[in-house]
Amino acid sequence: MKLLHTADLHLGKTLHETPLLGIQEKMLNDIHDILTQADYAALVIAGDVYDRAIPSAEAVSLFSRFLARIREDCPDTAVLIIPGNHDSAQRLAFAREILQNQRIYIVQDTSRLADPVILTKGAEKLAIYLLPFLNFGAFSEETKEAYHTAGDSQAEMAAVASHILKQAVQPDMPALLAAHLFTVGGQSSSSERTFIGTAEYVNPDLFSFFDYVALGHLHRCQRITDRMYYSGSPLPYSFDESEDAKCVLSIDIDCTPKQNTAIDKVITHSGGELFDAANQQSDMNSAKAPLNIERIPIISERPLKRLEGNFEEFFTGNRYDEWSGCYLEITLNDAEVIAHPMQLLRQKFPFLLSIRQKSFMNREQQDGEEQLTLRERTAEDPLTLAENFSRFEIVINGEPNQMKQELFEQLCKEAIDET
Repeated sequence: MKLLHTADLHLGKTLHETPLLGIQEKMLNDIHDILTQADYAALVIAGDVYDRAIPSAEAVSLFSRFLARIREDCPDTAVLIIPGNHDSAQRLAFAREILQNQRIYIVQDTSRLADPVILTKGAEKLAIYLLPFLNFGAFSEETKEAYHTAGDSQAEMAAVASHILKQAVQPDMPALLAAHLFTVGGQSSSSERTFIGTAEYVNPDLFSFFDYVALGHLHRCQRITDRMYYSGSPLPYSFDESEDAKCVLSIDIDCTPKQNTAIDKVITHSGGELFDAANQQSDMNSAKAPLNIERIPIISERPLKRLEGNFEEFFTGNRYDEWSGCYLEITLNDAEVIAHPMQLLRQKFPFLLSIRQKSFMNREQQDGEEQLTLRERTAEDPLTLAENFSRFEIVINGEPNQMKQELFEQLCKEAIDET
């Protein structure tokens, strides 16, 4: 039985105040096309459908059209969705009772955690359990007491969920879990809403009894265990993800009854790029369903790229022209601060989103090392303050305002004379 695993769509997201809805539409079209090219039993979206709790009307409309196309073109493919930490669970689950009749399943809370969606295909059956992002108060006090847990940290709530799920999973049927959480050992990136403190990190062993765990939250595609993967976001959402290979994961799981399964086998296909098969570990005692994991690339319509060089190389040279159609972050390594670099370079690079100047960053670092206390700063020579203000204006506006500087110096002198 084949399933497609994705997460962290973040529809409606902006990058440096630039809307990404256009490239997100192309990304959803690519996922739709992947589903039409093979016989997928289900699409699993493991949270963060939207980028914010109250998504824009355009983002909602885009996702609605995406679901409608899947239902029209892939009538036998179930869609399973959980909310992530960016989503409003209640808003995401709007009309879920009606959508369920269309085999679009949205689980917004833990009230039905033990009730799986059962997929059937011939003699094969697969139970899919849906664990939404665990917000504060996800479980009642009675439930927490029953499992000897009092707190509401991610780790504690995940432990409660693990107990409930372990009792619910049927031993004779392969089981898959979709969850949105931050596992111990996961590699994050700057585009995620991270947690503070180790109490928010979840031990992957809590869900090791599943045949496969489809994770969302971390934006880099990565293997946590043999049977637990983050698909990652299908688009890069920060410049530190610009070199990441974005993808969705195709999961092919043998869903014949478990008593007929003689061995536990995990195979990964990556073209040597993503998963190292030599590092795979086999749990030969668990008799889990044989599994095949394949990475399917998603190519952004407008990739993110980081470039570094001096200003003249960008402004007058042609070395970097091939990247003019990308969203760019440019680091200038000139010895002096360049005035108005964004305005100047956007003439050649219309999708330039971020400029970093090493000389300015080095100056900030030096200023930080030499930072004075508030008392020392207030006692500083006023004329020195005027000079520092002039230097700041050079950085911001390209040149100091001579009249402002002279006026400020005159006022300082008058104040000193009066004292």
